[in-house]
Amino acid sequence: MKQILKKTGEFLSGLLLVGIVLVVVLTVILLLRTRPWRDIVYSEDYFAYLGVGFGASVETLTDVFGEPVNITPSSPPSSPNHSLVEFEYLVFLVGNRNYKSVTPDSTFFAVRIYDPEIRFGRRGIGVGSTRRQVRRVYGWRRWWGEGDNWAEVGDGVVWLAFSFCEKNKVESITLSLGR
Repeated sequence: MKQILKKTGEFLSGLLLVGIVLVVVLTVILLLRTRPWRDIVYSEDYFAYLGVGFGASVETLTDVFGEPVNITPSSPPSSPNHSLVEFEYLVFLVGNRNYKSVTPDSTFFAVRIYDPEIRFGRRGIGVGSTRRQVRRVYGWRRWWGEGDNWAEVGDGVVWLAFSFCEKNKVESITLSLGR
């Protein structure tokens, strides 16, 4: 009787060990196939790369980037509560608090980047990257649409619009929250 119990115990221990190994192997295979870390690698604070937080005031933008090169009302003229605040390689879309002109406390809600020095993520996507590099980094699950010279991508709550030149290289990147 003791031998039967001993063999049954050994069998159950072996079965438990095989079950644990099987669960671990299946988990590793699932992780390798779905690669969930791919979605969090580029879910970043894109605005931190610019040195300002989302919604920073014009006063803060001026402190960080210097005096704007140009400030113009946004088109269409039917939306007079928006202006474009242009710096050397960055153009911020700013909401005017008084609905007439930009004030130091007006805040931005979108930015277009022309600076080839600003890069995002480990793979350094930015102005000058190819369409293929952009697609490889953001993948099809985040790809919202594309045309001959543009592509839209969602990364978490950030909307990115890429403009491409004839050589399929990024000319500019527009960042905003939401779409």
